[in-house]
Amino acid sequence: MYSKSGSMRDAQRVFQKMKDREVVSYSKLITGFAVHGQGSEAIKLLSTMKEEGVKSMQPWRITGRRPEGF
Repeated sequence: MYSKSGSMRDAQRVFQKMKDREVVSYSKLITGFAVHGQGSEAIKLLSTMKEEGVKSMQPWRITGRRPEGF
């Protein structure tokens, strides 16, 4: 909500307080930075996400059914 309205400082504050950060929360904040002209912050956060080993969302985490080949 904060990043959508351009309040990136508030968005980042909420993000920092989160216990469990997944790819969706990272993606929202990264997109917010990029959309609101803070590309360098977006790149930094993307690097942090990779360093922390955040895995992309896997559909079988929701459905419980892992597709063949994965």
